[in-house]
Amino acid sequence: MWDLERTLRLPGEGSVQSVLLHSDTLVHIANTFYATVHFPATVAFLVWLYLRRPAHYVWARRVLATVTSAALVLPFVFPLAPPRMLAATGLVDTAKVYGPSVYGPPTSDHLSNQFAAMPSLHFGWALMVAIGLIVATRSRWRWLWLLHRWSR
Repeated sequence: MWDLERTLRLPGEGSVQSVLLHSDTLVHIANTFYATVHFPATVAFLVWLYLRRPAHYVWARRVLATVTSAALVLPFVFPLAPPRMLAATGLVDTAKVYGPSVYGPPTSDHLSNQFAAMPSLHFGWALMVAIGLIVATRSRWRWLWLLHRWSR
């Protein structure tokens, strides 16, 4: 997966992380945003679409369901692990180092499978929310929603 991202020339996590690592406060704010905004933002997005943009609700819900299903099935089909767990990537597990972390110790965290957290639901849902808001809104600033995707 890492090699595929590099081949496709997708933006690397390392460049984003290097900007944040210069400030403990920025890292902590980014980690807190990651830990607290992901699920409520996705729910708020779906509720808003349902109430205010119903024409977009059905396709957005279907895409979110597909992304979620893929993220749940892929670890059983293909060996995956988050880049933060691979020392060769040079990435820092900022949640572990700076806090807060959404994961407990692997031996006692029974709610999540942090070894199968790739592809990341945080990334998929954040990207879907950003794309959905870009499509469903008309503001000339709507492309800024893509910044939410980088919060993953």
